[in-house]
Amino acid sequence: MRKIGVHVVYVAGLLLLVILSVKYLEEMRLIASREYYPLPSVVGSSVCSMLIGAYIALPRLLHTLKGTGRIQVDWLKLLIVGVPAFLVSISGVLSYSMGPSTLTTMAQWVFLKVSATGTVYMGIACGYTLLSCIAKAENSDAIPKREVKGAKILFLTLLGVCVLYFSLSNVIHPMKLIDVHADIVVRDDQSGYQLENGKDTVFFVQTEITYRFDFKNLPHRIMRGYSPDNSNIWVEPKETLANLVENDVFQQYSSRGFGGNGDTIELTLDYTIGSIDPEGKHQNIDPPSPEVLKKIKNSLYDAELVIQFSEGETKRYNLLDYKKN
Repeated sequence: MRKIGVHVVYVAGLLLLVILSVKYLEEMRLIASREYYPLPSVVGSSVCSMLIGAYIALPRLLHTLKGTGRIQVDWLKLLIVGVPAFLVSISGVLSYSMGPSTLTTMAQWVFLKVSATGTVYMGIACGYTLLSCIAKAENSDAIPKREVKGAKILFLTLLGVCVLYFSLSNVIHPMKLIDVHADIVVRDDQSGYQLENGKDTVFFVQTEITYRFDFKNLPHRIMRGYSPDNSNIWVEPKETLANLVENDVFQQYSSRGFGGNGDTIELTLDYTIGSIDPEGKHQNIDPPSPEVLKKIKNSLYDAELVIQFSEGETKRYNLLDYKKN
């Protein structure tokens, strides 16, 4: 009877862990969709799946610890099964937490191939393997000492290299602004907005200041908050440029986008300085005169690019340093 009660408690605990994990991950996904930043969601998915796997292996571990003999670790099993399962389970975390690099590209490829569901399965396998690798001497399989020692050295070496690489990732792959292009663009009948009835569309002729920044090793945590209400990167004009435009122009960009391949990322920021409705149904924002537009164009580099990291650190780039003569 006692054994049945223990099994019931164990199953109830597993169900509770699964329910809490699902509820937590749903909340994380809502936050990710709202803030355009999936890292907390994929981290939570990896951690929860590993906890479930470890919980499944817990009875076996407790049974093993009750036995006699010296505790030892099956390093070969940990190396062959545990390490690949762990790397696959955190492939999403690596994809969104590290700057563009060969390792990040590989992690993204794995994450896309196995999908988020696949990383959950591998996380469960990883958690189970971590605890099931612990055994007592007389209960473990007879593995030659040479193989055990070699597997242990290789596992600890891999662990040390990974920890060192992740810790020094920003030093090994520093973020660098390599090119800046600034211009004034008139977008004729390209920006359409639906009217309140949801049927008719009005196309505005917009005059915009467009900045294009080419980065090397731009961290993925910067590429978040596509909503202007959650901006962490912006252009801050200096005195000459600020005096030529309205005060609120640079307070909020009209659009922002990322593109590029490999370790080079292109960031585009657009700021509207004029908007004309050809049909006359909306209030117009008259663009500056041609003379003022020319002055603005000549002063576009009189500004700073400001990047605010989640840790509170702020980095500034003087755009005059990137102006081509």
